[in-house]
Amino acid sequence: ISSQRAALLAAEQERVRRMDELAELKADFSAMVAHELGSPTAAIRMLSELVSREGEDPRVRRHATTAIDGQVATLDGLINDVQTAAAAERDEFRVTPAPVPVDDLLDDARTFAATLPGRHPTTVAATAACRVRADRERIGQVLRNLLSNAANHSPEGAPIELRARRVDGRVRLEVADHGPGIDPQDLTRIFEKYGRGRSAQRGNVAGAGLGLYISRGIVRAHGSELEVSSQDGKGVVFSFELEAER
Repeated sequence: ISSQRAALLAAEQERVRRMDELAELKADFSAMVAHELGSPTAAIRMLSELVSREGEDPRVRRHATTAIDGQVATLDGLINDVQTAAAAERDEFRVTPAPVPVDDLLDDARTFAATLPGRHPTTVAATAACRVRADRERIGQVLRNLLSNAANHSPEGAPIELRARRVDGRVRLEVADHGPGIDPQDLTRIFEKYGRGRSAQRGNVAGAGLGLYISRGIVRAHGSELEVSSQDGKGVVFSFELEAER
């Protein structure tokens, strides 16, 4: 009887511990989303007031309108990440692979990179002119997340490299930046749900800590793994492989 009571007590203690962790996670998430929504909302309010002023220079108005579009895109990205993460909790990451030219994936990614803040020139090095089996929209989401991550963690004007090369019967895609690198203790944490590295927290980098979590799930649904390598002060390379069409 005593052993049964001890087992029941241990089970109840574990249940309480998990409930406490869940409550803390929900509180952290609510605070984080409120913070991420607050910055672009405040910027849009200020820019809107600038646009509405009578007699304001048309060039200033055009600049403000462009800046508003950028802030709205930030909000859209946050909403999309939260929705994708919520869907994953229910259905995992469902993908529909089909033959896609590697060049199409790279062109989509390069077009998106041109919209990122920080004036980061994006170079494309591709030696894999073939098709891969991929869900084009989902893999596009992965590349957009990786490019946004590279832009957010690199000095203004630092280049970003997008690469594609054959590795046996697969194609390896890489996104490389020239930022400060990732603390070795954060190399695992950054892939966790809501996980953010120390450099992002210290630098007040935008994001809800969902991009890499979502990207890893999508890549795994394609039968691959999202990998990262980092050198202190020399940047970060994120990479994954897709099956090449014969």
